[in-house]
Amino acid sequence: MHKILIIFTLFCILSLPEGFSQKSIRYYLSDTVYMPAEVLVIKSEQPNGKELAVYKDDTSKIAYSCHYYNGFINGVFTTFYKNGSVMEKIIYQKNKKNGEYTLYSPEGKVWIKGIYADDIKQGYWAYKTHNFYGRYKNGLKNGKWRLYYTTYSYYVYKYKNGKLLFKEKQLPEPPKID
Repeated sequence: MHKILIIFTLFCILSLPEGFSQKSIRYYLSDTVYMPAEVLVIKSEQPNGKELAVYKDDTSKIAYSCHYYNGFINGVFTTFYKNGSVMEKIIYQKNKKNGEYTLYSPEGKVWIKGIYADDIKQGYWAYKTHNFYGRYKNGLKNGKWRLYYTTYSYYVYKYKNGKLLFKEKQLPEPPKID
């Protein structure tokens, strides 16, 4: 069995078209569920220039595009769903996430939006499909986070350095009657 697996793997590697390389990306099924997707890099102008990849199982569909400068990913790294819509946009600087991050649904709605600094979540993040909003400090939840379950009612979660200190329900104030 082991020999068959080695021969099959060798066949897959040798059957790639010349000049192509194979990678894997995250293909999102929801804002929290993803699966790996095999892609073929069809254009790579490293150390300076654009890299473009297509889906291995459908080479007519672009999987991602990015730019390199001095051998590092720099600028916007964009991944695409197989329907052609944008899946993710991430700003990179020297191979690290450094700037705005957005994850979209296949229909183009924003699922998650936030900011990275040196590959670490920082500042305000919005998990829109879960109606959960708050701030990160050094990659850990910090301060008040809100989880909305109706337009005016929500839970407040208080975090310090990633540890939950308390959770309380906030209800809308009743209307004042004169």
